[in-house]
Amino acid sequence: MSTPEPPAPPGQRQKRMIPLHTRVILWYLQQRTLNRLAIWALLASIPFAIVAFKLARPAYRDWKQRNALALADSYIKRNDLKGASLAFRRAIQANPKNPRVWKQLGVFLQNAKSPEAVTVWELAAGLEPSVFSHRYNAARSALAVGNWQRARSNLDALPKSEWHSTDYLLISSEAFTAGRQPDKAESDLETLLKTDPGNAEAAFRLDQVRMGSPDPEKSRDAGVRMRERANTEGPYMTQALRQLGMAEARRGEYLLAASDAQILRHRRDAVVNDQILFLDLEFATSSFTLPISIKEIRKRGLENPQDLMPIVNYLINRGLAADTLAWIERLPPADLEKPSVRQAAIELALANRDWTKAYEMLGAGPDAIPKDKLARIESAHRAFREDKPDALSKWSEVLSDARGNLYLLAVIERLTSAWGWPEAREKTLWAIGSEVPSNPMVWKELSPLALKQGNTPALAQILGSLMAAEPSNREARSLWLCVQFLLDRGDKNELLRIAKADADSGGDAKLQFIYAALLAREGRTQEALAICGKIPPDGRKDPRVAIYLAYVYAKAKQPEVAKSLLAGVDPAKSVLLPEEVALIVRAQDLAAGRPEISSSANLSKIIDQSRANQVLKSIQGERSDAASTDSNSLFETLKKQSAEEKGSDEQLKKLRQEIQNSTKGKPAQ
Repeated sequence: MSTPEPPAPPGQRQKRMIPLHTRVILWYLQQRTLNRLAIWALLASIPFAIVAFKLARPAYRDWKQRNALALADSYIKRNDLKGASLAFRRAIQANPKNPRVWKQLGVFLQNAKSPEAVTVWELAAGLEPSVFSHRYNAARSALAVGNWQRARSNLDALPKSEWHSTDYLLISSEAFTAGRQPDKAESDLETLLKTDPGNAEAAFRLDQVRMGSPDPEKSRDAGVRMRERANTEGPYMTQALRQLGMAEARRGEYLLAASDAQILRHRRDAVVNDQILFLDLEFATSSFTLPISIKEIRKRGLENPQDLMPIVNYLINRGLAADTLAWIERLPPADLEKPSVRQAAIELALANRDWTKAYEMLGAGPDAIPKDKLARIESAHRAFREDKPDALSKWSEVLSDARGNLYLLAVIERLTSAWGWPEAREKTLWAIGSEVPSNPMVWKELSPLALKQGNTPALAQILGSLMAAEPSNREARSLWLCVQFLLDRGDKNELLRIAKADADSGGDAKLQFIYAALLAREGRTQEALAICGKIPPDGRKDPRVAIYLAYVYAKAKQPEVAKSLLAGVDPAKSVLLPEEVALIVRAQDLAAGRPEISSSANLSKIIDQSRANQVLKSIQGERSDAASTDSNSLFETLKKQSAEEKGSDEQLKKLRQEIQNSTKGKPAQ
């Protein structure tokens, strides 16, 4: 039998039984009058404090943002990129929903010709959908960095009421010209000139488009009007000279082109490409003044640091790498310390395959690679040259060291290209892609590598990343659909929907071949044949297009057409995927009345053999051309980005991160 608990003391039992609110009231009644007033004042101040906080916080954030933007303005005027980036970051953190900060940042990035300007203007358009200038600025920024597809997507986001405005038609014509759709560009400009006959810019652009027309009369008339502009001092004189010089060079009229280029290069608003055009013509005519012209263009590179690398790359491609390096080495010490000159010297050393000099320069100067990392790079290169089995593992250690350092990754990518080491270059490009997945150039460099090696699964991943970085890239999407078709991946209805949307949107009719193949695979051969009929004869000459069309015609029981298409395809001379070589066999079987091979040991053998041949050919081809400069554009782009990140360095990098964070889950409306 359990012992009962003793009862609690009377005082304790009573305290436990009194409710909390009653005890509070009793305590309050025991206070003096002044204490009671103080309690009421404290209680009354709480809601006032909450209301004051709610009212004051936006005002404080607005004040903080205004100060940050004013500070950014002052830094921009002093050309202090680092300070401006830091100030813009503070402004974004203060209030990312204020369109003013995005507008001011958009102008800053647009002036710097940064690809991020497009995203910033799209964010501003999402915050202020009724302000159409944001979309126009986004389109202009996209065209400035060569992304005409994104420019079109921003123009298409505008309401139809804007489609006849001057800004819309001018930008639209420029986008169509960049996208090689001259007929649509001409139509836009003619529409504008009907409503505004005195628009000089539209008239100039229309003649510019017509000069490339296949119609001789139209091209000749446009050339006459362009010559009138070139002979008259006016706002379009320089551009007219440029257009005439290029057109004459294309026609082989080198002496006439050289005369125009000579006038052009001495214009105050001439750019480095005008100098290069003149030098091209000097080479073409074997002019006796060529050495003087080379000397002048080198001098321009020293006076304008941003022009030096394009000039050096041009001279390298002209076979003057050794001579140009000797010229740089004779420069005064003050010039040799300039970052642009150091970069040019490194590029020239790589072009001359002088690895010792290249390592020496990479390990010196303000942007020097640390000695331990440089030693690992040299060790991996030595292992590659000596054909050691651990060369790639050594390179993996180099990449591990370079993670997070975009400048170093850009440098070593350029080294692998100069060495002719495709496996290491591919690994490096993948590392760069993981650091900057939004940069389409990386994926554009990787895409042909995977294509040459016949690595279809890797190509699928690369194209997916490229489409994410550049959603309007129609050619990438067309090839991605091909890969999905060959690998039999993805939702078939979704693939058909994407292919149909592309076909309905017009553009390059040649790219509709994959839509026809997808329809034929589903047994919809009549619809597929209708699509095939839209593809022009010139488009059918492309080996890839011919293979898929042959498959369609074979499925539609038109064997003669299929055979004629396949007759023009030589797999040994074309860069085809192994699965596309197998598709040729499938089409041949269908055309011959045999059952189509779909998943047999024989088909797998064809694919494996084709892939092995392509990998071998790819490695041999890349190693035989060790001095290739095909990655110069990527090196220049990434090095330019990293130069901004090394002095603006962490600030501009963080600014880009702020922009990316602000865009997550917030697509532009």
